[in-house]
Amino acid sequence: MKRNYFLILLFTVSIFIGCQPKDEIQELCDYYNNMSPIMIDAQTELLEAIYTDVFFIYNYKIKDYESDEIQNIIVQVLMEEQLEKLVETSNEEFDLLRKKGLNLGYQYKDKNGVFCIFVFFSVNQSGEYSLNKELGERISEMYKKNNS
Repeated sequence: MKRNYFLILLFTVSIFIGCQPKDEIQELCDYYNNMSPIMIDAQTELLEAIYTDVFFIYNYKIKDYESDEIQNIIVQVLMEEQLEKLVETSNEEFDLLRKKGLNLGYQYKDKNGVFCIFVFFSVNQSGEYSLNKELGERISEMYKKNNS
């Protein structure tokens, strides 16, 4: 009889644990990943979103772009300018990411699947994003080192 109570208790607890609401950020990440890969514009394809305890990262592929060290620098600067304007805007998605204190990452692959552009933003205590070039450079160097 005691065993039956234990099994019922165990079953009830497992149901409640399985019914825990998903984190809003994980739901956002799942939403992107369920529709990926998807073309964002004529040249940019969203491959996946990644959510960690400190980052929300978008991985993209630039359709007709072939990685070249000098060209990457130019495209990196252009992407930084565009993305800075984007993350400064207030919308439901960025407001949620700000509220959770998550840093943002945008990583781009060329047409051959090689990561070539890394743009990262850090969030401060006020929830404002700022371009973190140092972090982008460190991740770029780490990627190059691991793939050489």
